[in-house]
Amino acid sequence: MELEGLREELDTARTRLAALESARTQADDGLRERDALVESLRAELLSERTRLAAESEQQELLTLQLESARRIAAKAPSHQARREACLRPSQGSLSGPERAAAPSACRR
Repeated sequence: MELEGLREELDTARTRLAALESARTQADDGLRERDALVESLRAELLSERTRLAAESEQQELLTLQLESARRIAAKAPSHQARREACLRPSQGSLSGPERAAAPSACRR
């Protein structure tokens, strides 16, 4: 009788062990899937960081170009005024000493 009880306990323990091994296998599979997902997300994050760094660099270059264009545009009216002054008929026919006395922008 006592032997029979021990056999039942052993069978119960084996059944419980099989269930625990199955649960552990499922947990291991879940961890592998999670690890694969984490790795995929890390790769995506790295790609996005690289893309954002390139976009940031491009934005900085565009900002520098815009600032240069604004400086050039700010100088344009004075250049235009000098050009127009040089092209006026009274100065357009300057020669010799008169031309030497004209503004340097007109001596080109």
